[in-house]
Amino acid sequence: MGTFDAPFRGSTAIASGGLTEHQLRHDFTRLYRDVYVARQVDVTAAVRARAAWVYAGPDAVLTGFSTPARTRS
Repeated sequence: MGTFDAPFRGSTAIASGGLTEHQLRHDFTRLYRDVYVARQVDVTAAVRARAAWVYAGPDAVLTGFSTPARTRS
């Protein structure tokens, strides 16, 4: 799972053995249901947008103000 600096599904991290439930509750910030990021990560609009995408699933499309600035034209 890496360093957990990007939003991830907590259930997947636990199932893979990357984290325990205790670590998830105490060392990570919950952004959405089952979507977490390491506590030391600065939660910006871009991080929240990525977390929303993780929550919604791989087929989701972000538009408007939730789209990270680097992808806008």
